[in-house]
Amino acid sequence: MMNREEALALLKIKEELDTEEIEEVFQNQVFEIKNFILRSVVIPKLFLPRIKKLNRLAEAFSVLMDEPFDSILTSIPDHFPTLGESLQVLNLNPNSTYSDLIRAYEQALVQAQFALSSTFEISTLIQAISKTIEVQLAYESVLWNTSSNIKIDSSIEAPKQQDQLGSVALKNLLDSSNQLDQSISNSLIDRDLDESLQIRLHQELRRIEVAKNLWK
Repeated sequence: MMNREEALALLKIKEELDTEEIEEVFQNQVFEIKNFILRSVVIPKLFLPRIKKLNRLAEAFSVLMDEPFDSILTSIPDHFPTLGESLQVLNLNPNSTYSDLIRAYEQALVQAQFALSSTFEISTLIQAISKTIEVQLAYESVLWNTSSNIKIDSSIEAPKQQDQLGSVALKNLLDSSNQLDQSISNSLIDRDLDESLQIRLHQELRRIEVAKNLWK
């Protein structure tokens, strides 16, 4: 448990404030994190430190309010999920199509972000950010695990994580190669894509590979 001096330092309070002023400082810092999450592309490894910061802010606020504190970090993602875990998160099964995958991903992400935008309660914020991370990882895991037939061009550099291929772009890419309505039990192929789309798919798989390796 942090002490009062540590709590003041974390909340960047350098003078005596009353209870309402401390709460305002606390809420402003929570808002900064919430706003960052809502405005950012979903990058799990970038979001995790924000979850931990929210938990620390909540602890600091509790110390300054002389209230008991229980850590809220109970179920944050801690590994790159298996295909089975990912299908469960997205409510899919091996007979689901790639179109189903994209639809489930988009819907789950919207639900998590709506929950995030609708509250300033720390525990709910952490749950919503955790869910956002979980959904993103599940989506990436399904794509990775169903691309085993694709030999990724080793000369292609992995793009930055924020340059991920959006779900709409992926939908159009798969539609152009008649794979959108294919079952995810059938691996993705790249031979029917024109060169520019093939490169873009390889870039996305390289990006996911880098993201996946960050969890080792």
